[in-house]
Amino acid sequence: MSLENGFLPVNMAEVEELGLKQLDFVYVSGDAYVDHPSFGHAIISRILEAHGYKVGIIAQPDWKNQESIQILGEPLPNETEQKELNLEDENFEFLYDIALSPEVNAKMSKREKKKFQKQKYSK
Repeated sequence: MSLENGFLPVNMAEVEELGLKQLDFVYVSGDAYVDHPSFGHAIISRILEAHGYKVGIIAQPDWKNQESIQILGEPLPNETEQKELNLEDENFEFLYDIALSPEVNAKMSKREKKKFQKQKYSK
């Protein structure tokens, strides 16, 4: 489902604008979100959308900011209603509960920190 402007949702406000509670797929890309067939993430996400999946994009998340990768949450499998999967059968479905972001702690010790070198340039 696309927004009125034709783009895929990039945050939860846009997901809710579409009347959705969660997405089926979230494509995380190190590139900017450019909805053009010369960009791989645009092709993949639009093919998924054409097959009826609800797709969102997280473009260029800030690797220093934990919240930038959690902007669209994370789907959690429904453990009570999920039927046993037979992957040989092409008609199967995954059931998910509401999207929640996991708790992540990525602290580094002083010993693991990388020192940056200052460079001087002259003409």
